[in-house]
Amino acid sequence: MSTHKLFEIGGQWIARIEGRPSLYHFWYDKRSGETRRRSLKTTDIEEAKRLLATLAITAKRLDPLDPEQVMLVVILTHYYENHSDSKPSAHAAKRAGVLVMEFLETECGFGANVKVAQFTKGLQARFAQWSVEKFQHTPSYISRNLSVIAAACRFATKTIVKRTLFGQFEEIRILRLMPEICFDVKWLAEMTDRPEPKPRDYVPTYEDLASLLDIDGSELLRRYDLIALNTWARPEAILELSVRSQVDFENGLIDLNPPNRKQNKKRRPVIKLTENLRGWFEFWAEDKPLSYDLKKSKSGVTKVERSAATHIKAQFKRRTFKWMLIKSGCAKPEINDLFRRLRKGDTEPFNIAIANAESKGIKRITQYTLRHFMATRVRGLKEVAVDREQRSLWLGHGKKDATSWYETFDPEHLHEAASATNIILEKLDALTIRPIVPLSVKQRKNLAGLLVVNG
Repeated sequence: MSTHKLFEIGGQWIARIEGRPSLYHFWYDKRSGETRRRSLKTTDIEEAKRLLATLAITAKRLDPLDPEQVMLVVILTHYYENHSDSKPSAHAAKRAGVLVMEFLETECGFGANVKVAQFTKGLQARFAQWSVEKFQHTPSYISRNLSVIAAACRFATKTIVKRTLFGQFEEIRILRLMPEICFDVKWLAEMTDRPEPKPRDYVPTYEDLASLLDIDGSELLRRYDLIALNTWARPEAILELSVRSQVDFENGLIDLNPPNRKQNKKRRPVIKLTENLRGWFEFWAEDKPLSYDLKKSKSGVTKVERSAATHIKAQFKRRTFKWMLIKSGCAKPEINDLFRRLRKGDTEPFNIAIANAESKGIKRITQYTLRHFMATRVRGLKEVAVDREQRSLWLGHGKKDATSWYETFDPEHLHEAASATNIILEKLDALTIRPIVPLSVKQRKNLAGLLVVNG
């Protein structure tokens, strides 16, 4: 063990270790939270002092962008304000930050000024265990929370350019290096001793999906369903859709990637405009079917009563739960009472009822289920064959080269996928009370004797 300090400079000191003749150099390592030591290989105190002074002078200056110096809350705020707040997942991103900061402050005692480097892999494992014990979170949910922290740190390592109040440009970069943030689900399942999640492969029947679509909901939710079924698109692409800038009625195409949006790994393709969706776009006659519309009145400008697009996820979830309760045998007054108690914070009866429905084999239908349903059902149609390449391109999984870009304007581009989509929607329309096929399309098909009857 070391004895008392013989000499100290710049937070580093000289001391002896019992039973060893050489003098030792000691310093505190903030990353590990431990005191480190190294032999100076001399027994002469004056020489040891000169060596220590040289080490202190030549020591690296503190890097203000080092993860050991940057506060985690600064990283998160930077990420929210400059990136995630503009995304549909903004609320989930902020919730993840709140949970991690709560853990570090209350469980680890770091305080609000906790540094990025202090959230080590060991603490990430402890955070996972804490999330299970306090909130019963699953490994998948914990993974999503930690992925937000990783995304925030990764974003902080990039240089972004912002315009100041004076019209000048300034470069902002907060982190020099990306810290290790592990959000692997398998690893988290091992750390928490919880089962590894299995991929969802549930595809509802036509009858189940039709009964869900007939559950009462807002006009906005209904429009979302129709666009989702026609495009097979991811929720974000549907919510951002602008008819004026993304739909080419002349060539019968929809570019699911808005202007000025850079493609990423979740590629948004150019697909065929289905006859069904063309009819609905013409019926709605709006540029952004899933946004507020302003309407002039005598008293000024008023807002049309329509829920904001950001509430779609909550509306979809609420409708799915109601559908599950109905299928499990709950009566309407009982369902209304469960939702009333849920709104007041009494969650236990509702959770028990949903668990009971799931125990009967009733699966949840999510926004992504619509995409999965369409991509799966087109494979088994007898009326038209859709090959793997078309399905891949329509889903945004396939990449188009420069030559195939011109093929987009070919009248036969993704023709089979579009035809299959129209047929599936006609089959659903035969099972629903609320129309899935617009009246204008039904009239044309009835005249031609082409309307598909379910059977």
